[in-house]
Amino acid sequence: MLRTVRVLAENGPVRVELAHEDTPTAARLVVVKRLLGVHPTLERRLAREAEVAMKLDHPGVLPLLVERGGVLHYPYLPGPTLAEVLEQGPLPVARALHHASLLLDALAYAHDLGIVHNDVKPANLVVRGDEIVLLDFGFAKDTGLAAITGPGVAMGTPNYMAPEQFEGGRSDPRSDLYGVAAVVYHAVTGAPPYG
Repeated sequence: MLRTVRVLAENGPVRVELAHEDTPTAARLVVVKRLLGVHPTLERRLAREAEVAMKLDHPGVLPLLVERGGVLHYPYLPGPTLAEVLEQGPLPVARALHHASLLLDALAYAHDLGIVHNDVKPANLVVRGDEIVLLDFGFAKDTGLAAITGPGVAMGTPNYMAPEQFEGGRSDPRSDLYGVAAVVYHAVTGAPPYG
């Protein structure tokens, strides 16, 4: 049984909720990502997120627990996002570079599997002490699967997107590396590039 505790985010028809899940063997908090209403294109994107996330098994990537009826269940990971941490001001350079090193390790793992995140940004990174965990593969591209985004469609968050992503151009590991550089810039200056 799943009971919503609170809504964490709602962007159009996509809702992310903190929920309490009771199973025959355990009770736990989970993060649930679902669509409100019928949206065939977004349903395909959510299904793709599930396909991609199920392939990932790395300590720097939030794992998908299960997909049930088009609803994604992720473990609840307490801790602030890097965006929330940066609201308090910039990070010391050494700490920003440490986080970047961990993020690059997680992305290298994904890239080795043919997966490009496409939305590396502070809001998609949870800080847990000295560790950092990458979330939200909703815009991910998996080179092993057929494309579901048409040519010329820009995917990502503008302040952290590589220039070619704005034109809907190539999206490959270099796009994620640009995103990491933009995150580091934000972390050490206190503001995103061009923001």
